Amino acid sequence: MSNWKNRMKFQLILLLFLILSSCTEDLTKKDESKQLKLRIVETEQLKFDDFNNRRIDPCDTFSIEVENIYQDIEELPPAHLDTAYLDNDLKNKGYKTIKSGWGNFGDGPRILSIELSNGSCNCNVYKKYNLMQSIGENGQTKNYYKVVERIVCNALNNAVE
Repeated sequence: MSNWKNRMKFQLILLLFLILSSCTEDLTKKDESKQLKLRIVETEQLKFDDFNNRRIDPCDTFSIEVENIYQDIEELPPAHLDTAYLDNDLKNKGYKTIKSGWGNFGDGPRILSIELSNGSCNCNVYKKYNLMQSIGENGQTKNYYKVVERIVCNALNNAVE
């Protein structure tokens, strides 16, 4: 009886091994050209003039937050009318909008998010409204929004930091 149990254990282990090895074999036969070629990159911060002076190829892998595109504003524009400068810049280079959306974080910024592609390269543009406060000469607190845009191309990266 013991011999029969050992043979069954052996057959079960062999069957399990064959099943697992066949699964991993299929995974290793994936077409290499279809694998994602995205990398995690650090976000670089640039002033608007520095960004404009730099030659950037959207098919490169990068993440850049651009400041000073907009003056500070006191009120948010209606979300459905909001646009992004970097989005328009990419569209001028042949990119098409794949999807877009916006939302407000509780006690945080409003974010406009736009995903674009030219067929072989992908970029995400984020326009972020950060609520700021300043104290005027009379001691009154004044709220305003500092607006920045971030462009992330061909990279895995957090949308909002």
